[in-house]
Amino acid sequence: MLILLLAFFQSGPAAGTPQTPGTLAVRVDPRVELLSIVFRLAGNPEYNMENSKSPYAQAVEEHFGKFRDHAAVKMAQALRRSNGVSYDAVMSLAIHLEDAFEPAPRTPLDPLPDLLDRRWTKEDAERFIAALRDFVRDADFKGFAASQRERYEKSAAKLAAVVRKRDFVGWFSDFFGDRPRGSFQVAVGMLNGGGNYGVNMRHHDGREEISPIIGIYKWDAEGLPAIGDEVTDTIVHEFCHTYTNACINKHLDKLDAAGDVLFARNAAAMKRQAYGNGATVLRESLVRACVIHYMRTVVSADAGRKQALSEMTRGFKWTPGLADLLGEFAKSRDKYKTLDDFMPRIIEYFDHITKQYDELLARFPKVKSISPANAAPDVDPKTAEVVITFDRPMQAGGWALTGGGPELPKFGKPSYNDSRTVLTVPVTLEPGRSYRFGLNGGRFYSFVSEDGYPLEPVEVKFTTAK
Repeated sequence: MLILLLAFFQSGPAAGTPQTPGTLAVRVDPRVELLSIVFRLAGNPEYNMENSKSPYAQAVEEHFGKFRDHAAVKMAQALRRSNGVSYDAVMSLAIHLEDAFEPAPRTPLDPLPDLLDRRWTKEDAERFIAALRDFVRDADFKGFAASQRERYEKSAAKLAAVVRKRDFVGWFSDFFGDRPRGSFQVAVGMLNGGGNYGVNMRHHDGREEISPIIGIYKWDAEGLPAIGDEVTDTIVHEFCHTYTNACINKHLDKLDAAGDVLFARNAAAMKRQAYGNGATVLRESLVRACVIHYMRTVVSADAGRKQALSEMTRGFKWTPGLADLLGEFAKSRDKYKTLDDFMPRIIEYFDHITKQYDELLARFPKVKSISPANAAPDVDPKTAEVVITFDRPMQAGGWALTGGGPELPKFGKPSYNDSRTVLTVPVTLEPGRSYRFGLNGGRFYSFVSEDGYPLEPVEVKFTTAK
């Protein structure tokens, strides 16, 4: 049974992080907030997302805005430029701090802790932590955190309400195996927007702290996180990194070539998500396949289908097949005791999918034609419909005509023909206008083939005659 502990306002992790297997602490972590504030002031875009704006973010600006020239902030800017210290590297250092109010390393930095992100060097970490201590004092971080205590408590309770619905730790133990020296907590990233980070810490004596951070990108009328069951997959995703990354890293010599192919074939999509190389794509692939398997087997078959679709729209077209393979692993635990035992099969899968990648792409629907033709000039403004023809049947009732502003045509209700290969969309046009819209894209991917594969985003534009 899951035991849920709320640890709202400890300055450091030790007192409130449970060591009993099966427990999960939920909290707003002052260390996470401190590092997020400094790197927000430094201008890191991942800590300044548009969807991170909130009454809390405004309180941060009012209290700390005048400290943008502080030495700690300037050092954060320099570390991003020189070493790429950003994203999870920031959060990795946060959980390696003993205390938010008197920042110091939790464990010696020589040698560097196993799980501290390697964008940090010993010297840089020591210099930055010293500057951070000055920032805490100069900017009165402790006073600010005290003023936010009620907001922190309510925010942690919001996430806890979701976490308590499922025995996450129990599932991880069953699927991956027990981690008897591991403790589990999940933190609310109040300034992280859509950024989620599966960061962990391992003490030199082998004890582990598994501490994913869930970014908040929606806010309710009270200015509190609007968190619901939609974060279930994110929680699973970030926790799974603890287990799957080690498996990928151990076998990277046999996986490197496949990772390079998958990255090269999907470089634009991966770079948009800050995934910069094949090894990262491999780690994300295995995690995302685990999430699909979880949603299929723990939540519902429909949730699993939606998760598979979501992963494919992010460029991970091969993850549903990898999730199928994980289903075999789950049914063969007498043969495969751990996921690492199963890695030869996973290596075979990646090798196969890269050699047959064009066959995989052929499963995805394509637009055969569109009328008015894409990029057409002098379209008759009396044209009353847009007609889109696909190369295979599409799912009934599903379409995503994306865009906005003055270039978006005035559409009526779309309808498919009987074979669902032709979509007709009533449209009202004006003379001498440029129009632009998309088929799928952003958060909208409702153009899906009958067998569940999404249409790659298509941009459509044309100009009407004067």
